[in-house]
Amino acid sequence: MRVILVSALALGLAGCGGGKTSSTTTVTNKASVTLTNASEAQVAAKVAEVKAANLIDHGAWETKFELVSLDFPGLAADDPARLTAIDELTRPMPVLKQCVSADSSIAANPVLTQGVGKDCVYSNYAMGDGKIAADAVCKGAQGQRVTLKLAGTYSKTQADLTREEHVEAPAGQKGAQDIKLHITARRTGDCKA
Repeated sequence: MRVILVSALALGLAGCGGGKTSSTTTVTNKASVTLTNASEAQVAAKVAEVKAANLIDHGAWETKFELVSLDFPGLAADDPARLTAIDELTRPMPVLKQCVSADSSIAANPVLTQGVGKDCVYSNYAMGDGKIAADAVCKGAQGQRVTLKLAGTYSKTQADLTREEHVEAPAGQKGAQDIKLHITARRTGDCKA
């Protein structure tokens, strides 16, 4: 499973699915979104109320991803599944470049509105005052349970996040995956036509 996060500027994420939601949304100069037990659609709707210009400066942005740690509890060091996963997960991750217009919705940035699987439910999602924190449980591509934790800071011109994932082994297979990524994003100037 290759972990590819799809956007720049980002400070959060959301999953998919249903569930009861309680939320507080404040949209001011210090825009914030706070949700509990929320699906991807619910988080995306709330986050869409906040325009990118309220949180970050518009312009050209780039995002870099660094694999901090990778562990496979339950798999032997020479297990073929472990070796394949290590090969896939340790390949260089691309630097993502994106142009954000002044009226862009933050929800258009998938790192803000995308989990690590499907049927994700966020036990909490908080973004505001330059900080972001989120915890979710999702269903992975092979039906396995995936837990996700995101924490970090952002300003109008940069973001610094840590994303941790625990992917349980699919049914009938052995070994789990623990993945930790460091994500940095920064404004690099004006967008080019």
